[in-house]
Amino acid sequence: MDVVGEEEKIIQEAYDMIQGYHITLHPEVHNKYEVLQKEVKRLRRSIRRSLMERVGMIKKLEQLLAKEIDELDSETGKLAEQVQALRFLRVTSDREEALKMLEAADTRASTIRAQATTIKQHQTHFQMTVCPFKELGEVEEEISLKMLLWKSLSEWEAMTQEWYQVWIKLQNPFIQTVRMIFKEKSH
Repeated sequence: MDVVGEEEKIIQEAYDMIQGYHITLHPEVHNKYEVLQKEVKRLRRSIRRSLMERVGMIKKLEQLLAKEIDELDSETGKLAEQVQALRFLRVTSDREEALKMLEAADTRASTIRAQATTIKQHQTHFQMTVCPFKELGEVEEEISLKMLLWKSLSEWEAMTQEWYQVWIKLQNPFIQTVRMIFKEKSH
């Protein structure tokens, strides 16, 4: 707006000089100058109005962001309840199903995190108090720990099974014979 003001002053001085020396202008040039002055005045009024409305608009944005934060907190709470279900802690639970559910929860948490990041950016840009979204971080951590638990359990069982197979092959033939006899008697 400052640049427009400076250019307007230069144009005004040029037109004052033209009028001072009584130079005749083509009516179209004079009409363009008058239109330009009206547009500059309209632009200034619009900017003043926008500046006056800015505080109200920021408050409205703050209210909308607060509503969005409440919705994200509610979604995070539901996700936390899902993740804290006992089926994720039972060894007898179906591993594949548990991992699929945890991956779906992780995807949902990532979506919530993206929305939370957008909200934080808006809050930072408009100099509002930034919401920390602590519960979301805790839920994400719990999801990752439970996924690690299930993956580790699968790896452990695979390694144990492999170790057991190697151990049997390395055993003395006598021990294998005794073991086979014991197995036959137990059946």
